[in-house]
Amino acid sequence: MRPAHLFSIAEEALSNMLSGLSANQSIVISGESGAGKTFSARSLMEYFVVASSYQDTVGTHSNEKVRDVADKIVKSNPLLEAFGNASTCRNANSSRFGKYIKLQYDRNGQIVSAEMQTYLMEKTRVTYQAAGEGNYHVFYQVVKGASEEERQRWHLPEGAQYRVLPKLKHVPQYGVRTETDAWRETCNALESVGVSKPTVQNIGELLAALLHLGNLDFSQDVSASDSLKYGAELLGLCPDMLLKTISHRQITAGTSLRAGAAHRESFSKPCEAAECAHRRDAIAKLVYASLFDWLVAYINGSLCSLDHDSQSFIGLLDVYGFENFSRNCLEQLCINYANER
Repeated sequence: MRPAHLFSIAEEALSNMLSGLSANQSIVISGESGAGKTFSARSLMEYFVVASSYQDTVGTHSNEKVRDVADKIVKSNPLLEAFGNASTCRNANSSRFGKYIKLQYDRNGQIVSAEMQTYLMEKTRVTYQAAGEGNYHVFYQVVKGASEEERQRWHLPEGAQYRVLPKLKHVPQYGVRTETDAWRETCNALESVGVSKPTVQNIGELLAALLHLGNLDFSQDVSASDSLKYGAELLGLCPDMLLKTISHRQITAGTSLRAGAAHRESFSKPCEAAECAHRRDAIAKLVYASLFDWLVAYINGSLCSLDHDSQSFIGLLDVYGFENFSRNCLEQLCINYANER
């Protein structure tokens, strides 16, 4: 027996929901890395958006509002892929996070809202990539596609090298691209879901700051390095304060009595070069994970702009793929376990 076509599964789920046989539907998309899960999830979302436009337009929502939500759903895909996908040895556009997308329908079968949940983002990739693998697409987009003005403001000269940005072994052939115009497309997609132009520029500053932080080499004195200066500037921090946060550990221990009151002793301890590198990477991972969470929350806010009178929903669970790296992060181990179960 031949496996069901992707759109046949989508049509069955939509038909069951509309007929009332089973109000809510969910589709699980799983498989090994490179099996086509990202493409399948994107195609399913586009199918449901197109199918929604053919439903009865009589209802509480105007066509313009419904089209606006549908348009934002479609445009949210390349955004999530830019910030959450990367090139691996097996897949040039591998999702490095899991997501569950809930498309909410009114009684007329139109998509009136959507909600997205993400989980187990591979934060380690921001600072470490195995041989032949790449960082998240958006970093390449910024380096290759920033305008001359942006390059000067973010201190990203042409041809500069960044430790956390290895050369890609596999270049994405579909979906999110990393060519020179891809950053501009990502900026346009951000603005299409409601992100203001100043905020888009702030996002670029954060990405550039992480590239500069990645170039800090603690085997030598970094106090006067351009990487520290530019990274701190783009993060809105004082270079000395940033360096002290990275290179010194604050220790609070013991309790002493002073003037009849308990007092905890606190002191600062310099870190070894290896520990400084770990602390630098921890900051980078925290900043990028926070940026990604903010982006997902912002997209959700733009997709939930209509009144909540949805009657049912169709959910899409995209479990990112099984991988066996030479060095597996905790998130990948959890995903491998989930796939094997």
